Amino acid sequence: MIQTLFGSLEEKPGFLDRMKEAVTRTRENLACFRQFVARHDGDFGAKKGMTTERYYQTDVFDHKGGLLPLAHAWTTGVLLYGCEAALELGL
Repeated sequence: MIQTLFGSLEEKPGFLDRMKEAVTRTRENLACFRQFVARHDGDFGAKKGMTTERYYQTDVFDHKGGLLPLAHAWTTGVLLYGCEAALELGL
């Protein structure tokens, strides 16, 4: 820490520290959303590999805790489904 007339200056984290933090956040996000990939047709009312684009936190459009069964965000599901396959293969 550097002390100046106007107070202390905290050093900014270095590049490697920022990259480690980014990898940690990415793993946490992946672990969260892997739970919502339809593993087979009919899972969550979706087709295999799809993910929802809406999670209901209130009972406005559906019951609280529900998922929108139809999503146009299928590319996200394909990506996450590929990650699941890679994990099963140990990659």
